[in-house]
This record gives sequence, C-alpha cells and structure tokens, in this order.
Amino acid sequence: MKNSINPKLRHLLSNLGVSFNQIKPKEQVFSAVGAFLGLLLSSLVSHLILGSVNPWFVAPMGASAVLLFAVPASPLAQPWSILGGNLVASLIGVWAAHTFLDINVALSIAVSLAIFVMISLRCLHPPSGAIAMTAVVGGPAIYDLGYSFALWPVAINSALMVIAALLFNNLVGRRYPHPSTQQDIKTHVTNPLPSDRLGVTSEDFQQVMNKHAELLDINASDLKELMFEAQQQAYQRITGNVRCIDIMTKNVLSLKADDSLVTALSLFEQNNLMSLPVLNEKHQLVGTLSVYHLMQIYDGYVGFRTHLDGPAQFVYQVMERKVFTVKADQPLSDLIPFFTDKGFHYLPVVGAERTLEGIIGRADVIAALFELQVSG
Repeated sequence: MKNSINPKLRHLLSNLGVSFNQIKPKEQVFSAVGAFLGLLLSSLVSHLILGSVNPWFVAPMGASAVLLFAVPASPLAQPWSILGGNLVASLIGVWAAHTFLDINVALSIAVSLAIFVMISLRCLHPPSGAIAMTAVVGGPAIYDLGYSFALWPVAINSALMVIAALLFNNLVGRRYPHPSTQQDIKTHVTNPLPSDRLGVTSEDFQQVMNKHAELLDINASDLKELMFEAQQQAYQRITGNVRCIDIMTKNVLSLKADDSLVTALSLFEQNNLMSLPVLNEKHQLVGTLSVYHLMQIYDGYVGFRTHLDGPAQFVYQVMERKVFTVKADQPLSDLIPFFTDKGFHYLPVVGAERTLEGIIGRADVIAALFELQVSG
C-alpha cells in the first residue's frame, strides 16, 4: 500500500493521521488471537460469578483487549494502567451514579473526574472511561451492585485480562509488561553505558518529553531503542558490505574440552590471552574458557599455580557452556552493541552446526572502523 498509493492521496491521509507502517501478518494474527482468548476467559469467568447480569457489561474489556494484545508496548496497556485505571473509574462512576440525579451530569462528572485521577495516579487507560460510563448508565443490575461493581465484575475482568496478556504476549515472544525504563547491565560502577556517554540518552528523551504539555503514548526507553536501531540501520548503510567474514581472525587458537587446565594456562601466558574457545573433536564450539573462570575455582592466579591438584583438572569442568556467537555473513554494525554496552572481548564466528570459522575481537572492530573512516 505504501508504494502503490497515489502520493497526493497518501499526503492527505497522512495529515489525517493514517499510519503507513507495515504491520507483519504474524503480528495481526497474534493481536486477534490474543484478544479472543483474553475476552473469552474474562467473559466465561464473569458469567460464572455474575450469571444474573447481562453479558454486555463487559463491553469496555473489548477496548482493553485492543491495547493489551494489539499494542502491548503502549504505556496505556501496562498492568498498572488497566488495573488501577479500571478500579478508579469504576469507583468514581458508582459514586457519581448515586450522587447526582441527572444522568447527564453524573455521566460527565464520572468520566472527567476519572481522567483527572487516572492521570494523577499514572494509570491512564482509555477504556476506563467506558467503565465509568457503564457504572452510570448500566441500568438497575449494575446500579444495585453499588461499590461492589468495582470488584465484581470490574476487578475480576481486569485481572483476568492482565493474566491473559502476560501469558499470551510472553508466549509469542513479546515483552510484557513493557518497562518504562531500560534495564541497564549491572556493573561494579555507576558509569553510564558506552553508547550513552555521547549522543542522545534516555534521560535526554525524558527531559524533552517532560516539556510537552500533552501526553505522549510512548516512553523514553522505547524512543531510545528506536533511535539506536535507526543508528544501526544508518551505520549498516554507511559501512556497506563489510561482514564478519571480512574482519575476523581465521587462524584461531583453541582448547579441547578434555585438555588440562595446565595446558590452558600455558596458552594464556604464551599468547597474552584472557580467554579461548573450546572445541570438540568435530571442530564445533562447545564452550569458552577464561582466566576469570580459573580464578573463580582457585584463590586467584597465584592460587592456581600452587594448587594444581585442586577440585578441577580439565577444561570441561570449568568452561562456560553458554556462548554468544555470530555468523560470517552478519554485518559489522551488528557487533557494536556486544563490544560496547555488553562488555564482550571477542565473539566466535560459527558456521553450520556451530563449527568455528573465526574470532572477532575488539581490535578487529576498531581496525575496521578506522579503515572505513580513513577510506571514507
């Protein structure tokens, strides 16, 4: 649609707020299936609890389902938003219905006051406005429930929807709840990550967002991630066809899983290395061993020298089996976060069945960046 539509019509539609972002069919299916399961669960349990109440009272949950399953990253779709927002709106709606005789006055006050309180409590949830309206115009069945309406069915419906969203979104690979701030890597110091020391940071985004009077349906962390991805995309375009295979070291020193730790230490010392990949007889990567692993077993580097008959004698007893790897055809831009924010010293390059093809270290990346800068 984006490429085939008439440019003038596209400009007009854009001014009307029509988004031309491409949504993957898989995401469309996930949104529909998640909403179906969440609403089905909510409706069934609600009817078991309130069998005498007409089923239409759960209608606002349909709007909640759109947020929880179609845009789960939205700040308006987070657990606190739906739980707190719906609770606040239902209590205010019941209060307005029992306080003001004129239904128009009650309706207007209920929705407007609910919005004010939800914003104050940081739990704004648009469907909660419909919850407040339901409390006012829901009829005798809802009116007779009084303040218990906030518990039965609103709180029950809300909790069930959140549970369904937690299970479903995480099951299909979506991050939910969506934290409002980035979870930075834990370090022994409080220095910012290398990628945050220059350029725009999450705090910069937050300060700019705080200057806007209107509410923005995105948080600073998400903006930072989008900008970082855009920078990677631009960097990939600038670096052209530079791939891991172009900069990796192909003749790689390695260890075998059944090598002795004495052999490993000798290789570390002779080659001034801090870590080495561990391979099996088929030249497949099965782990990595570093001086740090040895120091964890023994009392430091000297301790290893004086306790060669300690609890561990072979590489496989000490090595780290979970190893992050890259492919030979991956672009150079993919490596930057590993060596900056994630603190990696090197990355193994593997082929089919995890056969080791090479190693890329920080020096390789720095040299490649320097060459690109000079040649550019």
